[in-house]
Amino acid sequence: MNEQDSHSGFIRAVRGGRWQVDPNKKLGSLISNSIILQELNTFLMQNEAGECLVDVGCGTRPYAPLYRDRFHRMIGFDVATSPHDLSQADFLAFATAIPLSTGCCDCVLCTEVLEHTSEPEKALQEIARILQSNGWLFLSVPLLIGLHEEPHDYYRYTVYGLHHLLAKAGFELIRVQTKGDMVAVFLSMLLWPWCKFWYMLSKLLGFSRVYSAYNPFLWLTVVLTQKLYLKWFNFLQKQPPQHWAKRLYRRLESATLGYVVIARRLENVGV
Repeated sequence: MNEQDSHSGFIRAVRGGRWQVDPNKKLGSLISNSIILQELNTFLMQNEAGECLVDVGCGTRPYAPLYRDRFHRMIGFDVATSPHDLSQADFLAFATAIPLSTGCCDCVLCTEVLEHTSEPEKALQEIARILQSNGWLFLSVPLLIGLHEEPHDYYRYTVYGLHHLLAKAGFELIRVQTKGDMVAVFLSMLLWPWCKFWYMLSKLLGFSRVYSAYNPFLWLTVVLTQKLYLKWFNFLQKQPPQHWAKRLYRRLESATLGYVVIARRLENVGV
């Protein structure tokens, strides 16, 4: 289901200075979006503050609360055909033709955008062009999810395809994190028709809270189910590679909702 972001994005502050995905704005995709959020927060905390970040396909800039205090300058852009509110975008442009100078930034954020780009290889080359040498790319892409933002939904990516595209564009792949395993995919496929039913019912009744986390039926079946999976996922991340649960996850992660990738722009590459 195509779940639209609000003007204020889809993450919210919680106790202890932490952030979480708002279940009312990403009801059926809490697992995928929560893993992206966790990976981005860890990435930002582990790296020094930078000079300039470019948010490619920024939409409502949902992750701005995480990065706004870590960069002196932030630029966000999106395409005119985006279904999201574009009031937060600095300008409109395609990722294949970014109107920014070469080497203008030291970090690029590109989350759930590449599947909507008809020429992903060219888009990655443009991202490499605007990055300084050794600049960082934080990228997330889908694999086993449904069509969305149609008709501009062109591709799904395997980890091998990402290796190939990033290497051709002049990147060194530093980290790859799957967005859940076969269990997450199963839950996503199982919950999709259930969410669709309640979404259509809310439209029919004209009452938005029917399709929201405030609905106890949806909280118990959709929100709680995904939160329990995320607790299991977070437990796994803390375990050593030889732990039985970690080894089980590795066996099951060939089927995943997608990938979160951290890559570094190589020095002296011709793009």
